[in-house]
Amino acid sequence: MTRRRRKGKGKERKEAGKVIVKKHVRRGPSISVGRKVRWDVVFAVVVVILIGVGVWYGVTHASKGGAQELTPALTNLYNGINDIYLTKNPNPNITLDVFYDINGTVNLGNVTYGVSDFLQYRLFYYHRSVSIPQTSKNASKKEVVIQGHGLIILGANYLSRFFNILGYPGMMSDNVSNVSLLILNTKYLEETHHILIKKKVLGTDYVKIPTVKHPVKTVVVRYTYTYPAGKGVKYNVTATIWYELKYKFPVKAIINVNGYKLEFRLEYAQVSHFKLRRV
Repeated sequence: MTRRRRKGKGKERKEAGKVIVKKHVRRGPSISVGRKVRWDVVFAVVVVILIGVGVWYGVTHASKGGAQELTPALTNLYNGINDIYLTKNPNPNITLDVFYDINGTVNLGNVTYGVSDFLQYRLFYYHRSVSIPQTSKNASKKEVVIQGHGLIILGANYLSRFFNILGYPGMMSDNVSNVSLLILNTKYLEETHHILIKKKVLGTDYVKIPTVKHPVKTVVVRYTYTYPAGKGVKYNVTATIWYELKYKFPVKAIINVNGYKLEFRLEYAQVSHFKLRRV
């Protein structure tokens, strides 16, 4: 749910936010004789498949429970991280779905959003073979493998510009090499935009996670930087993130952008198993 408040003289005018969904035509990778393979397009096809075959778990509040008892969030989280990131042979047939409650206020341009929403991050490892036609008519097709760690952000599409500020230029990424980068991708900001990020460890704290019996011990880290948005617009960012100690996975975050705060709280994690067909 969103609330928009537009700035102007006199009293502020509140109006219900509307999310307009535009339909886009999905195209497969363009592979032909004498042309280079668009790996970004191939990755997009893999993403579309994952969205199509992945199971959407309607977990709005894991703490409420239900007829079926939920596996503790950290159990699923650790199993998914191990299968996708920490093994020599990552499993391309699973996804790790991580659910966050997000609440607060975000100002983007001349629009202020009052946010109370639900966000899903889908992490996966992709390893796909693609057949490429050869220039010679008599030559057999060449097999090329694309692989890496990917991310899809599902929900809250109206915050796409906000994700840019956090180092995600879009609702999907093909380069999430470390789970600690899930909310704030400092690596992308530093290497691509050459942004100077100041980091300070604030100490330890305990965070309560639904379905987990005891509060989880975390290390709290604060990042400060300025994100240039062009045309003289700058966003001053202070990101305070609570990382669980085992894998430095962000279980809580408070993002302050030009004085407006948005809080992320880990609600649940789920591992999904499936089988992809050949592209």
